[in-house]
Amino acid sequence: MRTVSPALRLYAALLAAALISGGAQAAAMRVVSTAGNDANPCTVKKPCRTLQRGADATPAGGTLVVRDSGSFGNSLTIAKSITIAADGVAASLGGPGTVTINTNTVVTLRGLLLNGGNKGATGIHITNASAVHIERCTIERYAGAGIFHDQGNTDLFITDTVSRDNGGDGLFVNGSGTAVTVAIDNSRFENNGDDGIDIDTAESAVTRTLVARNGDKGIEQDSGSMDIAWSTAAHNADAGILVQDIGRMTLESSVSRGNGGDGLHVAFLSIAVISNNVMTRNARGITAFGDVNTRGNNTVTQNNAANQGNPLDPLAGI
Repeated sequence: MRTVSPALRLYAALLAAALISGGAQAAAMRVVSTAGNDANPCTVKKPCRTLQRGADATPAGGTLVVRDSGSFGNSLTIAKSITIAADGVAASLGGPGTVTINTNTVVTLRGLLLNGGNKGATGIHITNASAVHIERCTIERYAGAGIFHDQGNTDLFITDTVSRDNGGDGLFVNGSGTAVTVAIDNSRFENNGDDGIDIDTAESAVTRTLVARNGDKGIEQDSGSMDIAWSTAAHNADAGILVQDIGRMTLESSVSRGNGGDGLHVAFLSIAVISNNVMTRNARGITAFGDVNTRGNNTVTQNNAANQGNPLDPLAGI
């Protein structure tokens, strides 16, 4: 029996859905392929060749489907609401390979492989949008940040994504003092030159995520608030987890181990509420210059130095 690849199954499903809907979805869908040509209209029968040509040809609110594996140009600027779907294929950008998002609408990137070759400044640079969804992407080997969120009004959702081996942060979010939402789930930020995750002035949640062997902190939260659950910060050069600048953090059922600094560092005027965590084999378990409220069920053991700073404040169960 002939085996059908996941990419072909997806492509066939999208095509069938478009035909069933009487052409409405077909009108909103464009296609790129390694066999395409940018002189084509980017349709199913006549795909184009680069992501930039495909994005330009896709109607606002439509979907650009990547039909097969390959490199699809050297950069991409998105200036409209669009979904780019590279499901089941290995779609990449050559050269510096930067994706710039500059629109006031919603953008979804799914399944892209971005490699800066240690030359490109940033993998995904968000300069304007109402919301950005990054799903099942890999961003690696950029000179700066893997993902650079540079717009205070943009909500950011990252799922099943890897940002690694970049010269700067794996993810840097500049919330600019506004009520930005950042949600990260089931992702990895590894071996970046600066922090794994650095979020400034935003409301954020990090779940089921690994930050490991980064050149500075694993997770740094400056101002705003952050909820961390079921995550691990391991073998980062400085603190595994840091909250500062009058920040607020909840830390639940997570591990901070083998870090060159504190397992958890709560700076002056910041607050952390912690429960059911493990902090072990760090330079120090907990530094509490701010307030640390604990249920008393955390495991802090085998660190090189004892906790320092304020006494931990016990919280009673309900």
